[in-house]
Amino acid sequence: MLLLCVCSATQAATINITTTNDGFVEDGECGLREAIQAANTNQVVGDCVAGDSDDVSVDELRVPAGTYVLTMVGAGENNNQVGDLDIRSSMSIIGDGPDQTIIDGGELDRVLHAASAGSVYLASLTIRAGLAPPNNEGGGAFFVNTDLTMEDCLVEDNHIEASVDLSGAWGGGVCQTGANTTTIRRCWFHNNSAADSATGRPGRGGGIQALGPTVIEDSTFSNNRAGNADEISGGAGGGIYATNLTMVNTTVTGNHAANGAGVYTGGTIAWSTIVDNVGAWRGGGIEMTFGADLSYSIVANNSAVEAADCFHEPTPTDVGPANLVSDESGCVLATGEGGIVATGALFAPLADSTYFPPTRAPIGTNPAIGAAAGVEDAPNDARGVLRSAVYADIGAHQTECGDGVLDSNEVCDDGEANSDSVPDACRSSCETAGCGDGVLDTGEVCDAGALNGEANRCAADCLGITVPVCGNGVVEDGEACDGADIGNSTYPCRADCRPGFCGDGIWDPVEACDDGVDNGNPHRCNTSCGGPTAAVVGNGAVEAGEACDDGNRDDGDGCSATGSVEEQWLCSQEPSMCAPDRDGDFVPDASDNCVSWSNADQADSDGDGVGDVCEAAPSTGCSHTARVRLSEQGWATIVFAMLALGRRRLRSVSR
Repeated sequence: MLLLCVCSATQAATINITTTNDGFVEDGECGLREAIQAANTNQVVGDCVAGDSDDVSVDELRVPAGTYVLTMVGAGENNNQVGDLDIRSSMSIIGDGPDQTIIDGGELDRVLHAASAGSVYLASLTIRAGLAPPNNEGGGAFFVNTDLTMEDCLVEDNHIEASVDLSGAWGGGVCQTGANTTTIRRCWFHNNSAADSATGRPGRGGGIQALGPTVIEDSTFSNNRAGNADEISGGAGGGIYATNLTMVNTTVTGNHAANGAGVYTGGTIAWSTIVDNVGAWRGGGIEMTFGADLSYSIVANNSAVEAADCFHEPTPTDVGPANLVSDESGCVLATGEGGIVATGALFAPLADSTYFPPTRAPIGTNPAIGAAAGVEDAPNDARGVLRSAVYADIGAHQTECGDGVLDSNEVCDDGEANSDSVPDACRSSCETAGCGDGVLDTGEVCDAGALNGEANRCAADCLGITVPVCGNGVVEDGEACDGADIGNSTYPCRADCRPGFCGDGIWDPVEACDDGVDNGNPHRCNTSCGGPTAAVVGNGAVEAGEACDDGNRDDGDGCSATGSVEEQWLCSQEPSMCAPDRDGDFVPDASDNCVSWSNADQADSDGDGVGDVCEAAPSTGCSHTARVRLSEQGWATIVFAMLALGRRRLRSVSR
């Protein structure tokens, strides 16, 4: 007999939380405690669907935005009925963001407790206001024999009450015991504490304690505490207590403990910033009791009675390259490759409105800025900002133009107000506005950016336009052409690069004439610059082709109907005035002392009014009665006195 068995793989359940109420209530809603219990038992609980997880699949609990306050009183119970939320199987609890989904312990108990649960994944939520009783672990969450992964979470304001015996307190925010793995990415542990009694065992791991392999990346630990108020009697790892740690791109600041106030560890720390932590005894920044490899990190401005920044016990054999410390008395790492010792390094406050969790940026002349230049495989910083091989900082924060923090390699940085188009604004390159940025700033007449200084562009000083240069090969304002065609026979390429035209007063090769504004006027160049204007006899103007024009077209008055001077006449002026000149000596008869004989010099030796040439001639040539005296010709005196003044013009005009 053949038996066939068809088996289907178990599929994980998705359980959607629909109410912020705590407890087990038949109200048609699925609460967080009910959902965890459904995943723990793979059964329907209240109004939550049954979980369906096994060794392979993991139930997923979706927790929407809201504040989930625990109200079921009863610390110390481990079956998820009262007190903290007890996790007993593998599951994922995913919120809508640390600022949206908040699980609040209400200081009744810790918030989460996972024991032998396989693996737990927490994401996009906040764990706060957990309060574990004395002699306990995990003020916010406690994980035993369970692998833990946390991403994009906020763990804040969780505490363990002070002990009164030798039990101590471990993991004010989160405690992971045993050899299980812990992975923390992009999480912020803030203001948590593992308290200590004045005479008891010291508290450990104010932010987190993890005894198994632990990876912390792109995270921040701030203002956490391990130990009692005076910190003198004990306390280790105010921010982090981890015996096998790999930490990258993490900021540890403002934490308190007796020893290793920032980090108490063994393992590897790289590209991290450990600053302004306070130790009551030794290792204010870091105590490397379990041995550590430190590289490309900042351990500065921490304080302690002994070894303010770091303390080695035993001294590690490899401290790694390029670290910055302000006190190397207990931490011989600054002499490594690229190591820097500097006091008073400046850092911006722990605040960054555009990134979660916040970082502390090196500012001013902080030597961490650019200290990793040349490192080819430098990782992005905690915010994902690229570290270029050309200019890489050490620590968790890479300085960046536009983050609102003035770095030593920046002239200005106004954050979101940086602009490449607003006048006088700090530019996107973190340089001040100025001539050449393409924006018309205060005091500038023009700004063409990279084109400043070029022909027919804004000048290099932004105070005006460059002057056109004829012959530079660039056609600029006021030029018709420039380059190889200069001086050819067409208007556009005149030798001075100006646009030529008829009427500009310049006689170009294609023009017969050009009198400028006088073109078209009588006896001037015509309006087409093709030659002189045509003569009009009788208009009173002596034009081209005319010897005279007396304002009429009559013959016999000295100026003929064709504009020519008639024989034995003299004509001048406009309109022409004409007078007889029978002897052709260019002296009008009315004033000629010898009208029969040519005597241009009008010589009269005896002063009798008769020219010498006439007195020497036969009597028939010049009779006394032919003499004309000026006194007898009063009207002619005025006319021909004017003609005498213009004698040099009284000639046959031939143009």
